[in-house]
Amino acid sequence: MRLRLFALVTVVGLLSSAGPILAQPDFTARLTGPVSFSDDPPPGRSLQQRMVDLQIPMLSVAIIEDGSLVLAQTFHSSAKEAPACPIRFQVGSLSKPVTAALTVQLAQEGRADLHGPLAPEIRDVIAQDPDLQPPTLAQLLSHSGGITVHGFRGYAVDEAQPTLAQVIAGEAPANSAPIRQDMPAGAAVRYSGGGYVLLQQALENNAGTSLEQLARSTLFHSAGMTASSFNAPDRLVADDCLASGTDAQGNPIPGGHHDFPEAAAAGLWSTAADMGRFVAWLMNEENSTIAQQMLTPQSDTDGKPFETPGGNASGLGLVLEGEGDTFRFMHSGSNPGFKALMIGFPQARKGAVILTNSDAAPPVMQEILRAIAEEYHWPDRFHEVVEPLAAGWDRTALMGDYDFTSRSGQSLSIRVVEDGEMLAIETPDGRRSIVRPAADGRFIDPTSGATFRFPEENILLVPAIGARAVRR
Repeated sequence: MRLRLFALVTVVGLLSSAGPILAQPDFTARLTGPVSFSDDPPPGRSLQQRMVDLQIPMLSVAIIEDGSLVLAQTFHSSAKEAPACPIRFQVGSLSKPVTAALTVQLAQEGRADLHGPLAPEIRDVIAQDPDLQPPTLAQLLSHSGGITVHGFRGYAVDEAQPTLAQVIAGEAPANSAPIRQDMPAGAAVRYSGGGYVLLQQALENNAGTSLEQLARSTLFHSAGMTASSFNAPDRLVADDCLASGTDAQGNPIPGGHHDFPEAAAAGLWSTAADMGRFVAWLMNEENSTIAQQMLTPQSDTDGKPFETPGGNASGLGLVLEGEGDTFRFMHSGSNPGFKALMIGFPQARKGAVILTNSDAAPPVMQEILRAIAEEYHWPDRFHEVVEPLAAGWDRTALMGDYDFTSRSGQSLSIRVVEDGEMLAIETPDGRRSIVRPAADGRFIDPTSGATFRFPEENILLVPAIGARAVRR
């Protein structure tokens, strides 16, 4: 074991009382894929090895049990001495649920109106059709405001940064398209970082102060998020307390990060401990009215619950999934060089946060989530055990090139080749899945969970990309 390559720093280990810190289950020793076959239990891989293999410099994890933060750890893939201060990461779109909680909190204090229309000075700029009803703050929070611009790429540290007004107008030096309303508000969910920029402008105009000052005087204080900030890093702390982003090959992002004037959408800097406190805060009884609003599935103007492209419900700033004990709120974040994930089970009062400074981290983040779910006995373990195909099967009968037309009209092909006793399926996105047949007719890659079907001769179905391919 290359333990010399792996440093672990326990940043915080908190219980609901001031008593001694109790030992927590070890989730780092056995990371697995989303699927396993009943006759072949996965051996598991260590977090240490996964970080080294994928060149992930740092990764922080927070765990919530019984509504309290019980563990926050930062892992380093090198032996470099870690700073004593908590490491802050850019959390990308985890900024959105934090902004949503702030907005609902301000509404409860009478300082914002969730269900009133946008102020004229904003709606007049974004309106493409004067007959469209302007969105409310709640609709912006749930991505149902009919607003354009999916997300933002940020600005290199040496680039000129636009004002929010320039971002909304799409004027230089803004590097994104103008933010406009091109659909009826309340008609459908369409993910829109642009909507959160409008929300940020509305909150700042109404309060006469910055989003940072609003958050610091309300949400950050009540949730105990003392290490979090919407400010740019040069106004935060020493560089050794800030994670520097890296791309999928381990190369540093020039300047260490991008800056985001679109703070409500993607500009928050935080620690795993602070984001863990936020998840716990949403589960606390004293904040139940705020959480109830955020966790209520939003509906269209006809009262029909919205459904995201992934088939989930949309709350205020949160994705909602599951029922009963498995009901959970989630969000992910992705800025250049940084990836983030948060999840909470309100009824079980369990959850986790994972923050990293690597574009290569998403597969490992999912593996960590499954390991935590197993060790901490979550209602959903995010792991499926399937029965293998009992009878023999003819690999050669399925091999070949399969052609299909993408949703954009592009002609693409998928190659199916032999790989030992299994099949390898090579898709247009460059992925190579080693699959095994299951008893239910699926062909599954246990490592990634990718699923394929051969429903009839010369036909290959790829649900992940909506492809029905025909063999040449």
